[in-house]
Amino acid sequence: MPAALVVDDDPDIRRLLRRLLHQRGWSVREAASGGEGVAAVRDSRPDLLFTDIFMSGGTGIDLLHALAPHRAGLTVVVMSGDSHHDGIDQFQLALSLGASATLPKPFDAAMIDAILQAHLPR
Repeated sequence: MPAALVVDDDPDIRRLLRRLLHQRGWSVREAASGGEGVAAVRDSRPDLLFTDIFMSGGTGIDLLHALAPHRAGLTVVVMSGDSHHDGIDQFQLALSLGASATLPKPFDAAMIDAILQAHLPR
């Protein structure tokens, strides 16, 4: 069974992604902060990582930097309700740092399916 990690400080987003991914045959682990996310990636080596950009306990951009040595084979999807901050397009920054895809919030099941089809081997 493929494994996913959802890193977001919003428990509702974590629950929604957990439900959507479980329905599609994924095991899902959750983390509430960037620091927890780094530890979870090191411990569980997921195939797929969803991370919010703006959250307490470190940003998704910080998480991308911290995971650089551990990202081989890991598909990273960055999420945000507002991808621009201080004049910087955070989605573009995340993609330049190795993220595989971006996901605007709010999102729906069709958007998750599109990401799974586009970025993961069958």
